[in-house]
Amino acid sequence: GVATLGSSLVIGVKASPGSSVAPTASSTFINVNGQSLATSSDPLGQFSVIANYVPAIVGVYTIQVNVLDPFGGPPTTGSNSFRVIGAGGGITTPTPGVPPSVLSDQSYPQNGAIQVPITVNPLIVFSEPVLVPAGSVTLLDPTGSLVAVTVSGVDVGGNAYPDISAASSTTQFTSLTLQPLESLAFSSQLRGSDGKYQITLSQAIHDPNGLALATGSSPIVFWTLVLQPLFTGNAAFPSPGIFVAQNRAYVAEMSSLSHATVWQFNVDDPSNPTAIASSDGGFIEGRADDVEGEDGNTVAGGKTLIAVSEAPYPIATGVGFQASNVYLYKGTSSVNHGDVDSLTWIGAVSLTQGNTDGVISSITVRGNQLYAATWRKGIQIVDLNQAVTDFDSLINQWGSSRVYYLLNTEGQGFAQDAVIANIPVVGQPDKEYCSQLNNVKVADYTMTNGSTSSTSTLAVATGYVPSATDCVTPAASFVVADVNAQTIVAKLLLGTLIRGQALALGQIQTSSKPLNIAVVVGAQSVPGFALVVVDMSNPAQPKVLSSFQLSDTPTDVILSGNTAVVAFASDNCQLFDLTDPVNPRFIGKIQGVGGKLFLTKDGLLYSSGSVPGVPRSPLGGVHVALINGKPPVSIKDVSYYGANCPVPFGTPQVVQASQPVAGAGCFALYNDVAGNANLITNPVWKDSNSPQSNYPVAYVQGQTIKLGLTIAVNIVPSADIPNVTISGHTSGLGDCVASGLTIPAGQSSIPVTCTMSSPLSSNQTKFYNPLTIDWSYSNGIGPSIFIGSTSNPVYVTLAQPLQYTPGYNSSEKYVFRTTLNFAVSVDGATDQASAFSKTWNQFTIGGHGPADVTNWSKQRLYYYRNDTTVSGFSVCALNETGLLLGLAQDVVNNQMVFTGPSNGSGQCGSFARLLIASLAVNGISSAFA
Repeated sequence: GVATLGSSLVIGVKASPGSSVAPTASSTFINVNGQSLATSSDPLGQFSVIANYVPAIVGVYTIQVNVLDPFGGPPTTGSNSFRVIGAGGGITTPTPGVPPSVLSDQSYPQNGAIQVPITVNPLIVFSEPVLVPAGSVTLLDPTGSLVAVTVSGVDVGGNAYPDISAASSTTQFTSLTLQPLESLAFSSQLRGSDGKYQITLSQAIHDPNGLALATGSSPIVFWTLVLQPLFTGNAAFPSPGIFVAQNRAYVAEMSSLSHATVWQFNVDDPSNPTAIASSDGGFIEGRADDVEGEDGNTVAGGKTLIAVSEAPYPIATGVGFQASNVYLYKGTSSVNHGDVDSLTWIGAVSLTQGNTDGVISSITVRGNQLYAATWRKGIQIVDLNQAVTDFDSLINQWGSSRVYYLLNTEGQGFAQDAVIANIPVVGQPDKEYCSQLNNVKVADYTMTNGSTSSTSTLAVATGYVPSATDCVTPAASFVVADVNAQTIVAKLLLGTLIRGQALALGQIQTSSKPLNIAVVVGAQSVPGFALVVVDMSNPAQPKVLSSFQLSDTPTDVILSGNTAVVAFASDNCQLFDLTDPVNPRFIGKIQGVGGKLFLTKDGLLYSSGSVPGVPRSPLGGVHVALINGKPPVSIKDVSYYGANCPVPFGTPQVVQASQPVAGAGCFALYNDVAGNANLITNPVWKDSNSPQSNYPVAYVQGQTIKLGLTIAVNIVPSADIPNVTISGHTSGLGDCVASGLTIPAGQSSIPVTCTMSSPLSSNQTKFYNPLTIDWSYSNGIGPSIFIGSTSNPVYVTLAQPLQYTPGYNSSEKYVFRTTLNFAVSVDGATDQASAFSKTWNQFTIGGHGPADVTNWSKQRLYYYRNDTTVSGFSVCALNETGLLLGLAQDVVNNQMVFTGPSNGSGQCGSFARLLIASLAVNGISSAFA
């Protein structure tokens, strides 16, 4: 389905026909693109459960629904998708004699935009209705090749067209939305050529009067998001994995291949992970092989459960192996009120009795059960509650020494009664010792059997499963098991990929529908490695959709929306777009993050890793990168002041007694719109604003911009973050740097001030449309991080406006945005003569006859409007203020008064006074004759 931006949507859920139990609000969980929604019963009775949702941006949205089984079985799941396109433009009638243009302040991305998400659906809003012939709108990639898109639109009547190619050729559109049928590629650097895209609009687009699109409307150029490493681990200790929850990261420090210690790290500031403490027990003897966990786990009392698996490894020559074990820990974070940072050993369980019995290679935690991929065993299931109960009982009776003995003695083992299932994968019990599963994940799937369907919890594993005949010939590299029935559902050899190393499960949004997939990386039968995409629509019959050759040895893979992130042993990640799962596309690379991965909900990618025999490999320590979402800090708002304004800092000239409030910039500027003109005040840029809501500011040549910022702390720290530097850079004006800052513990925002290192140009007018400042953050340890750009129109006049000069005798005492625009928008004037010429030419055509004069927002200013039945001075504006605000005036008792809305007309006097005021902005005096 298709909805327009800002529509209020209702998502309804009801039981399938014949179902005996209806969903309830308490048993139904609905999320849209990962955002959880509040549920309620439907007052209209059409559905059992409803949720309300208002889409905030254009794009494709996926609805996920989970309904709990009242009898304790797996939840019933469902999904659907819809597309949101831009709302129609607000101008629905053509403007005679004026060519149509793109309203950049209402469109996204704007020309020159950076850090645009790779999932962007560009929105184009027109200044009037236009006809859009086939092929007149295109999107070009960084090589100049066409990107396949679907173009949607909204017509003058507000009707939405999912694909305008199906509309009549006479349809008049006020806005268009482009849906790329593939994700765009990331930029390797700010404004890098590999992330540059262009929207082209041809001259075939025209208004109903036949006028073609205005020159300068095309192309619209933008750059995609830069993948940023935040911290690269400093080649610290190796760890076989990492888990992150509640601003705390958990790793297993491998001091050798036979010893490891579990640590808790503070990642309040992900660009500077700092160690808190090691666990209070549970020191691992053997080779740590995997780190997994679950936040809010009941086994850990609702806190964070961390599980670390261990493979037997002799601590010295001639010393025996250990059992193959899983160690369990409870982590708490001081981020939560009432909690302190802690890491407590709470349990353990042996899955095998020693090296020859089996070796755990991978684990995953789900609720009170742990699932393991174990060499020589297959897929194992552990009751974690039982493991903790056994641990508490033995600790209370004998202390930890007895537990260590059982864990670390081959042929013994601990809490083996907690292992509730072994699911063999070879198919012949006496040949199961040949199986080598390397990774396992668990998810719920809808299984169909004839006309009925049910939800089952499935374990999906990858590795090397040989034939039971000879234990050599590859038989499968992909296995699906029903964990409740404890049976194999499917086995599949993934083409030439015969030894899977890692896999990820998830749902992608193709151009036509949501699709459940698995992504597997591993070694091929021919030299090299591959990424394989598997269709999991029917888990009992998984199908290979594609195979993509990889350039290096893969160590892990995760899914983030439609993007597969593949980690490598060479300490980097590559990203692949799976929107078309039959044709994966490489779209970017991150250097400094590799090994084993963990992705947080806010788009932070963590990693750690180990290379056997290399104590301090580049994979070691805690690595962090930003692949989507917000950086650690971002710009919340910006205020413009002046370091050398003609009045005290922070108080631009405000000469009207009715406006005692300080404005922005170096002199007061009034935003003229129909009916009123409000003083523009700080902050003039906000992260919540649409581009058109970021106001302009004004300065006099030679002055210096001073800025006040509010920095949003997106991950609130539990301890002070010192040595912070916030730096802004803009071409031609240098840098604005605030250093030596501290982000206090618990603060969600901090104020910052800085001054540009270079003044504005001397002795000439200048119009920055807009002035874009790129902001970065650093803490003196990790790399400098880009945290966003801010853009505002900045006007620079030749002199102090006469409107604010004592003794200036004029009825116009304000500087309006329109008069400032006439004075400066055609910039480069170096003296009064050139300033006059540049302004006068906007009122005339080549110095003769009236031009189509418009205000700052391109609305026409009429001179004796002739398309109305009302005439006479009573509905006409008589001076600059009336003309710009659309107010009629009359002379009463020798004084000019406003009498109500005008018909849009001015007259000779009002246009003369508009010119006088525009010249006065640059200090040019003139008289009304």
